Amino acid sequence: MRKPAPVTYFFGNPVVVIGLIIATIYFAYQWWANSWSPLTPLLALLAASYGTKASDEISKYNRWKREWEALE
Repeated sequence: MRKPAPVTYFFGNPVVVIGLIIATIYFAYQWWANSWSPLTPLLALLAASYGTKASDEISKYNRWKREWEALE
């Protein structure tokens, strides 16, 4: 298994994922309340989705690495 890319580590960081989810909620509210463009919350939702996927990928890699090192 290959180590995830640095971008994956950035977006998979729990603090960044939480920030992206909060940004998605905020932009969705602004779109609903103030007639903002719907593109902004959609982009934030895509980024938050990528962040959660990246977090899962990092977790899988860390589990695999621990198991691999336990074999030695």
